[in-house]
Amino acid sequence: MTMYSEIQLIIMAVIFVIVLAVAYKSLSQMFDFGGSTILVLAVCVAVLSIIGLSEVFTSFETNTGNTENPDFSFKLDVILLPYIALPLAILATVIAGFIARILQACKKRSERRYRPGKNDKPKLGKSIGDYS
Repeated sequence: MTMYSEIQLIIMAVIFVIVLAVAYKSLSQMFDFGGSTILVLAVCVAVLSIIGLSEVFTSFETNTGNTENPDFSFKLDVILLPYIALPLAILATVIAGFIARILQACKKRSERRYRPGKNDKPKLGKSIGDYS
């Protein structure tokens, strides 16, 4: 087991919380179990995701392309593959949503800036109510 730096631990904790929240919300909408059952399932999904991501990160650091690596476990990697893809997909969705929200706010700001105000209307004369 390798020691992680403080930044890596913080990143893993943030990913854990995000995956836990998304998994809990998804499981609670999909299944009609009790609250504690869904929480246990969400924690298991989040833990497996973190284990899978830590395996990927450590394999990038330690693996030199040698397939005779004693730490190499093909069965574990295949089982954890969906749990590796899950946090990556969730993070990609969160980042894409954040970027879309920023672009939408910029678009609304530019529309507000160039929209004529009520004082900018041309004066055509008296209105119908002014002739009485």
